[in-house]
Amino acid sequence: MFNDLFWPIVIIVLGMIMLFIEAIVPSFGLIGIAGFMLIGGGIVAIWTTAGMLWGVGAMCIAVPVFVLAMVLFFRSKASRAFVQTGRIEGESSSVPAMTHLLGKQGVALSTLRPSGIALIDNRRIDVVTDGGAFIEKGDKVVVLRLETNSIVVEKADT
Repeated sequence: MFNDLFWPIVIIVLGMIMLFIEAIVPSFGLIGIAGFMLIGGGIVAIWTTAGMLWGVGAMCIAVPVFVLAMVLFFRSKASRAFVQTGRIEGESSSVPAMTHLLGKQGVALSTLRPSGIALIDNRRIDVVTDGGAFIEKGDKVVVLRLETNSIVVEKADT
């Protein structure tokens, strides 16, 4: 009977290895799905070969062993190669860093329907119009406000 269980156990172990690889190398779930399928197939093979008791036992052993292996790995020094521990220095390119543009005037380099490109402060900047208004190419614009991911402009009064 134990010779009959060798290959199903190998299949379960290969499935666990594939899940471990998925945790380290993102593959959009392909390796993880294959790993789950191998584990499930191995458990079904044990269930059909040795009976329900062995199948349930395989499930009750495979899941905690895998979880324990993952926890131990991610607490080990080897996992530190996969985790960012230092600080990332430098300036953010987010909109709040552009507060100096508030109230400045520029020119729409493209038709703003409601988003497009404007030349403000001699820089090409992606902008959106206030309230979704359309602004023609070449019209003057003024920066109204800065939102989370956008610079809001309106047509300037000339």
